[in-house]
Amino acid sequence: MTGRGLRGLGGRSPRVRHVSGGHLGRARRGVTMILILFVTVVMMAFAAMAVDVSRMYAVRSELQRSADAAAHAGALRLIRAAYNTADAEATTIAGANQVQGASPTVRSIEYGSWDPASSTFTTQCVAPCTAAAAAGATALRVTLTGGSTAPIFAQFVGGGGFTITVSAVAWIAPTIAQHDCSKPFSLRYESLTDLLASFEGRTADSERTLDSTDVATIRANGPQLAACFTINPTDRCAPTAPPATYAGTYQDAQLYPPATEGTDPFLTEIEEPCASSETLGPGDVLELDPPATVKPGDTNGGTDAWCTLYAPYPCAMKLALWDSAAPPGAVASDGNTCGAGTCVRVRAVVPFIVTAVTEGGGNVNAAIQAYPTLAIDEAPVGPPPAGPLARVVLVR
Repeated sequence: MTGRGLRGLGGRSPRVRHVSGGHLGRARRGVTMILILFVTVVMMAFAAMAVDVSRMYAVRSELQRSADAAAHAGALRLIRAAYNTADAEATTIAGANQVQGASPTVRSIEYGSWDPASSTFTTQCVAPCTAAAAAGATALRVTLTGGSTAPIFAQFVGGGGFTITVSAVAWIAPTIAQHDCSKPFSLRYESLTDLLASFEGRTADSERTLDSTDVATIRANGPQLAACFTINPTDRCAPTAPPATYAGTYQDAQLYPPATEGTDPFLTEIEEPCASSETLGPGDVLELDPPATVKPGDTNGGTDAWCTLYAPYPCAMKLALWDSAAPPGAVASDGNTCGAGTCVRVRAVVPFIVTAVTEGGGNVNAAIQAYPTLAIDEAPVGPPPAGPLARVVLVR
């Protein structure tokens, strides 16, 4: 067919459209820019999320540190006379340990008890608590909240800030019932109770059990509780006697069979290293040596050797406190069988800070100048008030 014939089919000749290269390039560039913008937004969102997650971990770490410090400080208050102020102390310490530059929010502070066997906390009262409600509490649980009100990632998804909640429990672990490395010094139990009663304005009662008031007194007063313990009324501490002098309360005890200690058992017991066989506790029986066995030079020389282990701090010695005679036939800690009036029964073992030992100068026997402390077994002894009151155990 000719061109005329083609026109005859439709009346007009057909048109063929052509897309130029310029139009196609612009379309492709537009799609690419949209993809780049989308990928950029996604990458920024992921980067923001990574920053927020990092901040969340940082907040949680700082918040937990603050809760730990608050619980620990508050639990220490539980052993003071004003024990129901433990929550106020915890709140103060929490505020001092800021989170991301701001004080955390104290959600709750609970008084209660901690069972280490089952790792459970039992609430006794929620602060603020009266003294009656908080009495007997041995643990403190602190719950704090904190976070960020302006996270980065949440702004991309239209969300708000994040809040993190953490808790910490600190509890007063019981003091060790038995103490190793005891030395052959022993005191009447009533010498301690009478000393405390005089200081606290109480009526003397040699048979009473030490209570929370005594614990607070010992912790807060340290050297002010110093006493001079002697065997004979004529013996004295030097250079001057402390306010309280207790004559007839100090005795030396036999810890090992004499056959194992050579010619001078008393001095050997002071200077020898610790051994598990020295472990003493309430109810154990001690065999007392006659006063004449405290030889001049033994006590002073022995304490010097022992106290060098604690330099530069004062010397700590765990003294067995006895309160009653053991019957004849009882077996003492040294393995010997007790005779009539030769043995006593241990009521408690209490650490004392020995500040001086006086021999000579008219003393028939050594006089010991010391004050009670509640330093924990094997723990270092520091300046007064010496040592921690009890082991404060921190749990999460």
